[in-house]
Amino acid sequence: MDNQQTHQLNDIYDELMGSRKAFEGVQALLAGSNSSKVDTEMLSQLIGTCNNRLKGVEARFSGIIRS
Repeated sequence: MDNQQTHQLNDIYDELMGSRKAFEGVQALLAGSNSSKVDTEMLSQLIGTCNNRLKGVEARFSGIIRS
């Protein structure tokens, strides 16, 4: 594995870790929320954020696999 691939794997790890922390944060917020409107908005934002992060991870993995 070359230096560029190692850097890409570190980026992928950071994206996955950030997504996990986002899930944990929203889970904690939802546990204390009394508003279904707030819950829906938070879940929508979380899903959008995680979708974007996972697309980035997918693109990076694809680059590593093809090289």
